[in-house]
Amino acid sequence: MTNDSILTIDGLQYSNWSREIFEQMRAGGVNAVHATLVYHENTRETLSRFGDWNRRFEQHADLIMPVFEPADIERAQASNRVGVFFGAQNCSPIEDDIDMVAVMRRLGLLIMQLTYNNQSLVATGCYESEDNGITRFGRQAVADAHGGMMSGSGFYASWGVNMLNLLAGSYNQKGGMAHGGGKYNGMGNGPRYDLESFPGQVGPKGVFLSRSRFPYEKTSEYQRKVAAGQNPYPAAAPWRTLAPPALTEHMLSGLYGYPYKIKAIISCMANPLYGQAGLADMAVEKLKDPAALGLFISVDGFINETNRYADYLVPDSVMYEVWGLTDAFRHFHDGDKMYSWWDYRGGDFHQGRGMRIDLLLCSASVMKRANWCVVDRNARKGKLPSDHAPVIVDID
Repeated sequence: MTNDSILTIDGLQYSNWSREIFEQMRAGGVNAVHATLVYHENTRETLSRFGDWNRRFEQHADLIMPVFEPADIERAQASNRVGVFFGAQNCSPIEDDIDMVAVMRRLGLLIMQLTYNNQSLVATGCYESEDNGITRFGRQAVADAHGGMMSGSGFYASWGVNMLNLLAGSYNQKGGMAHGGGKYNGMGNGPRYDLESFPGQVGPKGVFLSRSRFPYEKTSEYQRKVAAGQNPYPAAAPWRTLAPPALTEHMLSGLYGYPYKIKAIISCMANPLYGQAGLADMAVEKLKDPAALGLFISVDGFINETNRYADYLVPDSVMYEVWGLTDAFRHFHDGDKMYSWWDYRGGDFHQGRGMRIDLLLCSASVMKRANWCVVDRNARKGKLPSDHAPVIVDID
């Protein structure tokens, strides 16, 4: 297998790193690896781990290079090296300093679990008898790390772009205000429910629930008030003649019955409560009230802040599946208790208690060349083993 045949990323790895291992990874066609940098180390100890890796990057510059952004993986592939990006299995590297989130990101820590096994300053670990969720400090860390850019209307993003252009003096300049959006298809062409075109489909008609692209003066409400000699203004809620429909407004309008009530909501891969600040305060009680909404069906790959209130949750393909990626292990095995991770404590390996959290996600072209896939349980039985067992796929 050559490095330029397919792009191969090792999703998580922890090892006694050496030049021999780097050579094996390159020979095996690995273009990038997510390396565990720390488990429970504090800020100072994390900096020391970065120092260790800086020496490795200098000593083995012909084999490995650091990854700070996705394009670095392509650079690593082009230079026949393995790109290395770092993750932490706990938020201990930031300790109790929220500013450390950005500092660690700039150093190259791209992935950080909220917790591992035990309670941290950020969230509850899986060993706690009660799950108290994310702490106050944890919410600050999540907001800083995530960025929160999922506005239902895109208002904040648009406002930010325009303000930056104004401050930079780029209005009326050649090239316009923005470089332009990309052509990346985040949904992919893989299997998923198609709610846009199917046999027996009934097309939409009437006024948008969100009161968009329709003037209030053409509504039956306006005409009734005028015919009755009433002042038609103001309307019960804003009407937007030019603005496109917004999912957040669709849901709220239907729940509150203006311009008309709805009997059911069928959502697909949607999470409006997450997308707009303050929306939950207005919508949650209505979503839970059968008198306000008779039926709520959600088609989604995950349970989220909105569909947790659905009457029915229909599982759909997740992101990697709609990209056309296949879980190689499940392609060959469909039984239960086929784990790849067992906790050290409590004898979980011998008790048959574990999780399957080590995945090999392969494209369709790679799966055609796959012969078998196994979890090497014997590796878990050795002296001082990892809590993970290797997952191996054989590819022609």
